[in-house]
Amino acid sequence: MENQSDNNGKKAGVFKKKHGIKFKLLNRNKNKNNTMIAHPITRSMATNKTNHSKQSSKSSNEVVRDGLDETALPSDIILSLHSLAQRECAAYCKPLCSDSSSKMFPFALRSIIENMLLSSTKENKNDSSHALTITDVCKEIEELQEKNVIRLLDLSCGRCKESLPEDDAAVMETSVYLNCVHDAIKKEAGPMLSSKQIDDYLHHFTLITDSCKSKSLDNDSLKQVLKSKTSTYVTFYGRAGLLRKCPQSSNLYYFSLPTFGKAVKNILVGRKSFVKKLQQSLHGELLQKNLMERCKFSDLPAGFHLRDAVCRGVVKMVNSPSGETFVRLTDRRIRKY
Repeated sequence: MENQSDNNGKKAGVFKKKHGIKFKLLNRNKNKNNTMIAHPITRSMATNKTNHSKQSSKSSNEVVRDGLDETALPSDIILSLHSLAQRECAAYCKPLCSDSSSKMFPFALRSIIENMLLSSTKENKNDSSHALTITDVCKEIEELQEKNVIRLLDLSCGRCKESLPEDDAAVMETSVYLNCVHDAIKKEAGPMLSSKQIDDYLHHFTLITDSCKSKSLDNDSLKQVLKSKTSTYVTFYGRAGLLRKCPQSSNLYYFSLPTFGKAVKNILVGRKSFVKKLQQSLHGELLQKNLMERCKFSDLPAGFHLRDAVCRGVVKMVNSPSGETFVRLTDRRIRKY
């Protein structure tokens, strides 16, 4: 009886922790027994608002987490990008300037993000009410792209490559992309241009990215933004490696980065090296730990190549009775990397 009275007497704003999830007790959320209810904050709850709550500015029953409303929760795509970068499983573009504030500019393949989110949903069998589908992931990517939160870069920049499917693309946060753009403009400008001129080139390129959120744009779109100085700016951006002409059409440009081509080359080289390493093993499999720590497939992290191979179905993860994880080829006779 004493414990029950203590629970009922807790004040609003007190946090409880259960299974690693923070709960906040709200006085207004009470059941029939007059006991307070704790609500876990999840991304799925944030995306499943009712039409009534969308029309009102803030409902009194809105879920709160540490003083933030539910709309402040980051998206699954952004969380995936951060997770891949922290685990050294993302690809990256190297900076050109030695005084760059960032050591690397990370990005991930769209196919890896989709596979990562769908796999995590399948593993969580206890909660199937908020299961993600490929349609949900694609819709969220399109929404973030429309809001200019992320940028999608064409892997081949219009060039035909069998190893690079057309539906795949590089996904990079817009803030990271613009930092890379700034680095490229500073490198191309050198000591000849002042900081004011560098800022001017960066400002106009930011206007281009704000007006066009897709992977490519045409001359008409450039003229609407750059006006009479279109030729001057486009020539500079072309030299800096930020805009690349489409080989099939002189009227079309692809957004790119100066070191992006080398990163794509590392992806292709790493794919071949990764498969060949497993083919040379006795049973077409190797310990994941040895593969990650002792092998170098390209300038990109080994963790990136492992995730890339898993999402393409080239390899599968196998757990041994001893608790060790092996990376095994799905087909040892594979020739297409």
